[in-house]
Amino acid sequence: MKGKDILAATFPTAWGYVGILATEAGVAAITLPVKSEAAVNRALGRFRMGQSGCQMRESELDTHMKTLTRAAQILERAETQVREYLAGRRRAFHLPLDPITGTPFARAVWQACAEIPYGQTRSYGWIAERIGRPRAARAVGTALGANPLPLVIPCHRVVRSTGGLGGFGGGIVMKKRLLALERSNVCSTAEKMRGE
Repeated sequence: MKGKDILAATFPTAWGYVGILATEAGVAAITLPVKSEAAVNRALGRFRMGQSGCQMRESELDTHMKTLTRAAQILERAETQVREYLAGRRRAFHLPLDPITGTPFARAVWQACAEIPYGQTRSYGWIAERIGRPRAARAVGTALGANPLPLVIPCHRVVRSTGGLGGFGGGIVMKKRLLALERSNVCSTAEKMRGE
């Protein structure tokens, strides 16, 4: 992320305030909904938001403005899709991603997590198997805890092999709420298909 321009946006939803960071390459981080803008700013502050602050030559200004415009467009798309998801009107995100952090192991975990279908859950062990590290279920949990894109990379869909919820960076109440949102939308879609 060093040397990239990062734009930020904070916006209210029915679930609380959400924050997003984006670069010209994609969404870098998204916060889970929280009660205040100040809490969003603290959450976004965990990520390194270093701006170069250097002077630009006139010849570089046009390229820089195009970069910022692309990042702003990504922010706008991300905000729209987050609002739709939290309102139960979106099941999948279609956004370019540029995670602000992540080791190669964590990125492999996030990729496997992104494959979990809407309204379904998988275990930490399932992800460990999926990435070829069957004994790394605990490390999977640690990697999911560092996920900078928790709505887009749906770590709330990962549960214990016993069926227990396991942990979640946004707290168990938020995890239950997100799972309930998805379950209710899956059920209502099935009812509509049956003509109920």
